[in-house]
Amino acid sequence: EESDYFAGDLPREILCPARDWTPYLPEIEYQKKRNVESNGCVTFAQLNAIETILKAKFGVNKNYSERFTMIVSETDPFRGNNPKKVSDAIRHKGLIFETALPWDDSIQTIDQLYSPKPMTNDYLFTAKKFLDEYEFSYEYITTPATPKEEKDKLLKEHLQYSPIACSVRAWREENGVYVKHPGEPDNHFCLLIAYEGERPVVYDTYDSTRKILMEGYPFGWTQRYFIEKKSQPLIPATKSLWEILGICWRCLRVRT
Repeated sequence: EESDYFAGDLPREILCPARDWTPYLPEIEYQKKRNVESNGCVTFAQLNAIETILKAKFGVNKNYSERFTMIVSETDPFRGNNPKKVSDAIRHKGLIFETALPWDDSIQTIDQLYSPKPMTNDYLFTAKKFLDEYEFSYEYITTPATPKEEKDKLLKEHLQYSPIACSVRAWREENGVYVKHPGEPDNHFCLLIAYEGERPVVYDTYDSTRKILMEGYPFGWTQRYFIEKKSQPLIPATKSLWEILGICWRCLRVRT
């Protein structure tokens, strides 16, 4: 259920007290290339969030494959996906690097983009390495029913802990800011990364990737994320042949 993971479930580790994730953002990647529209905005937003957190928390630059995650999360190439399906796919299936399954110049059609489908066992096995190294969790911060005053407070608080993936109405610009009018349904997912005064700033996957939204922008569903490194089990040192022979000799002496 959408309420399984809600604000307050995750640790509140302050990674960005300034509430501006701009210095940690990954390289720009667009969800539409060469007239191929992926409708993968949910995947792009969540992978951008993960890569941003890894840079801020561990100082590492990662670039994960949107193709892999779009496919294993069962993104519809023409209708998109919902945040829960993508988050759960990451939690249970893991991630692979962009270099392993890239969106490069060889991709000219939507069918090529969404292949291999079903995903191959080799890629699925490789993706588990992410889960071996990291614990990935998510929670919802707000819903469309969250009162405006509470929504603004929650988003600003949780922006210390994680960039926040958010549903929006794409895109109507008025007087230099992007707006959403009453009654308009959300149709896009992007990443809330900062505030300029009271105006939210998002990192998007279309042109003009840094967008300033109207004050009090009525976001719908919003998510934040938590990533921790897993402790690695200690591997006993391999004994040398002479050590093994010594153990055997001592055992023989005890028996005699």
